[in-house]
Amino acid sequence: MRLSHKSRWSALLREADSNESFGTALRTLAHSGEFDVLLAQVDLSRFRGAAERVWCSAVVHALVDAVAGTAVFPAVTTVHSTDPWLDLARYARTHELPLLRGPGAAMRAIAAAARWAPRVRPPVERWSPVDLSDLLAPGALAELESSIALERYGVRFPQRRRALTPEAAERAALELGPPVVIKVDGPAHKSLDGGVILDVASAAAARAAAERLAATVLAVKQVTGGDEVFCGMTRDPDYGPILAVGAGGAGVEARRPMLAVGPIGSGEARALAEEAGFTARAEEIADVLLALSRVAADHPTVTEIDVNRSS
Repeated sequence: MRLSHKSRWSALLREADSNESFGTALRTLAHSGEFDVLLAQVDLSRFRGAAERVWCSAVVHALVDAVAGTAVFPAVTTVHSTDPWLDLARYARTHELPLLRGPGAAMRAIAAAARWAPRVRPPVERWSPVDLSDLLAPGALAELESSIALERYGVRFPQRRRALTPEAAERAALELGPPVVIKVDGPAHKSLDGGVILDVASAAAARAAAERLAATVLAVKQVTGGDEVFCGMTRDPDYGPILAVGAGGAGVEARRPMLAVGPIGSGEARALAEEAGFTARAEEIADVLLALSRVAADHPTVTEIDVNRSS
């Protein structure tokens, strides 16, 4: 198809408007103070035609111009594994702009860079690392050791006793006072397997519950009222610690939680709790999220943490 002079001018104007809008959008993002990384997705293959190279170059130049004078880390990724054309590669190298090949490799590279690059966000608060060497061991920890570890980071738990026998469960219930919860002293999600017995109203009932579970149990002072809240951390091989908060209890898998890449500060933790819908108890939940973030930072061997608590 051949364009008339009028049509060609219209096309050039549309291209100019598009490039200007794209550059304006990038500058707005870069100078907003809300972002640490700006990533452009462009097909940089050296086998593209001359017309395609024009707008691809415009995107790359706009990204470099947008982050000038800021601490924002810019990068460009492409779905292809071929080299970019030489002029663009030289421009990117001169302006210290990474040209990354493939989305997967690009995300891993950016995650690695984010661990040392300056951040626009306020720095994470300083804290003294907590020694957990007497508690941490290979594999999933039992609930008692897990709760002791988190208590050292400031997370509050109800009174509890470990009971190796039904008789010990009976004595623990007497010490704590009814009602208590008798639960298997194992990893998370025990209720789905019938490993949690609520509303145990007497020492004799605690003994019967332990006999029924036929395992080492925890007798825990029962807390009533409020909705259950889930706070968690999982360590992604590419992104590092991912923090989560959402509805807890047996339905934790059914509702999507709010997520953030750690480490986080107290302000970010509170915002995350509020975004998850827990505004009334945001401070308390933020303290838990902050503790999980610090555990993850202090102890790289900890790969996952689950906390269910009443809000």
